[in-house]
Amino acid sequence: MENKKIAIGFLVLMILSVVPLVRADLSVPPTPGYKDILIYNYIENMEDYPDYIFVSAPIKGPGPSFSMCSITKIDETGLIIMGYKFCYLSVFAIKKSDFDQDKMDLINSESDYEKAQEIFDSIPKKEVVKGIVDRSERVTITDLRTEIKNYYTLDLSKIKTEPDKIIPEKGFTYYLLWLIPILALIAIIIILIKRK
Repeated sequence: MENKKIAIGFLVLMILSVVPLVRADLSVPPTPGYKDILIYNYIENMEDYPDYIFVSAPIKGPGPSFSMCSITKIDETGLIIMGYKFCYLSVFAIKKSDFDQDKMDLINSESDYEKAQEIFDSIPKKEVVKGIVDRSERVTITDLRTEIKNYYTLDLSKIKTEPDKIIPEKGFTYYLLWLIPILALIAIIIILIKRK
């Protein structure tokens, strides 16, 4: 009986020690009074470069590499797919004649970082946007923004580190805050006109 209690105690201790490790990959919920808003990154002028394909890829930096942040071809919408939450990405322009989807798939499936980096380095490319890292921003609950859209206008002779345009999207509450005072003003004017 004593051995059974020790075994159960050991099992409970093991479960309790594993729970923090499982939660380590989860996003930390915002503290009360704060919320997270999503950040989307776009390339605006891909059509100016019809001979190129644009890909987002992890670069050497503070985040994980190819193991968690895959190389992603940027489609006609221009949306830069961010991947894993800690990915540190750049956007590269690759001439269509040099682009090989099989090579990209090989890099994405390669478990050895050094080998994946070697294959990626062998592809002729130009870095055009460097260091995209944010997927979300923590703001106060009173912030009316629902998301942020960053737009990059590319120039193949330069490496962008900041977006050219930042457009915050506002939710219904923003418009409601304008509509209510306007309706109240109209109601006051109507009441004043009827009293005369």
